[in-house]
Amino acid sequence: LMMFDFDELEHLSTGESSPVRVWAISDVHSDYKENLQWVNSFKAAGRLYSEDTLLVAGDVSHRLDILRDTLSLFKQVFKHVFFTPGNHDLWKHSKHFVDSIDKLDQIIAMCDEIGVCIRPTEIYHGTDGGQLLVVPILSWHHQSFDTEPDIAASWRGVTRAEDGLSDYHACSWPPGLSQLNESVAQHLDAKNLELWAGTPLATGTLPYGKREEYAAVITFSHFLPRIELCPEKRFLSFPNLLKAVGSRFLGQRVASISPDVHVFGHTHFGWDMQLDGTRFVQAPLSYTIERKQRMLTISVGDFLPGLEEAGPRPFLAWSSESTSIKPRGAAWSSFYAHYGRR
Repeated sequence: LMMFDFDELEHLSTGESSPVRVWAISDVHSDYKENLQWVNSFKAAGRLYSEDTLLVAGDVSHRLDILRDTLSLFKQVFKHVFFTPGNHDLWKHSKHFVDSIDKLDQIIAMCDEIGVCIRPTEIYHGTDGGQLLVVPILSWHHQSFDTEPDIAASWRGVTRAEDGLSDYHACSWPPGLSQLNESVAQHLDAKNLELWAGTPLATGTLPYGKREEYAAVITFSHFLPRIELCPEKRFLSFPNLLKAVGSRFLGQRVASISPDVHVFGHTHFGWDMQLDGTRFVQAPLSYTIERKQRMLTISVGDFLPGLEEAGPRPFLAWSSESTSIKPRGAAWSSFYAHYGRR
């Protein structure tokens, strides 16, 4: 991997009087024509986002060239761009990669090269020296994340996770790692400590008293840190999806950091919910067919991807002008806020 200058990126600055706005998007899938058009339409944004930060919560493309082009375009529009890979990003569809871990290392090197943040980074804002801490968290799903009762064996035709999801054949792992147990999830979780060396999270969590130095702490991942962030399997057409959406190890990291906001992706369900003092948000671009058939379960408040009248607009996750942004309506999270889980 290329050498990385932490002093250059670990402390970023906005304009002296500019408010900090942190936008979020996941599941961009810019290898689809309509989604790539949405991404390219940011070129007309001018300076609208020139002092802002964008969090890209995984699943841009399985093609490294498209991933690079997408993040590079975002970097031209936003002052700071953060990224953490999703499952599609680690699919090994090329002989250029030894396996999915090798591809991950190449993605990290690429992000360093083009100036996309993939490590915990402090952003300074305003004239008072206020700081915001943004923390990308690497993760991978494992089946034991699903703690809900399994579908009764008497039901036939229920597809197993490993038979219904492309990750099980599109990814390739070094000897000793398998998606049929927790080893891949543990390996990627441990890699966070490599990436966090020399940052405020070098020990895996914030030192005592450090948390109070920040105006806000925002973490983000591709996968889910809590099972409450996905509909119950009784509502899912693919009930075993819950075995391939989240990570207990990720959940432990998020809980230890206790962020103000955590952004995630993967399930393509819009979400905005407060749990144990943290606001959990998913704002997925999703696939074109999903936006046509079920925009109700993708949208979050005024986040209506692909239907914006004044140009593309990600989801506003945090702003220094209004640090108490309340959760906005999203179909599933609003349902559970009202009825709870069974």
